[in-house]
Amino acid sequence: MITAQNSKTLEKKTLNAKELAKTLGISLHLAYDLMRQDGFPTIHIGKRLLVNAKLLEIWLAKNCNFEEEN
Repeated sequence: MITAQNSKTLEKKTLNAKELAKTLGISLHLAYDLMRQDGFPTIHIGKRLLVNAKLLEIWLAKNCNFEEEN
């Protein structure tokens, strides 16, 4: 059983579209579009679309080309 005390130590493992939009600083519409892309770490649970938080970090690292400044 999860209590208030040990729930603080649990890390959120998934994000819904609203949380994804807020995390990435994008619109909710764009978050849904992104969640429907092939290769994006989306989990389907019933009719819900969720994003695996750890896989999102990996996806971002692979798909965002940040150039280092010299």
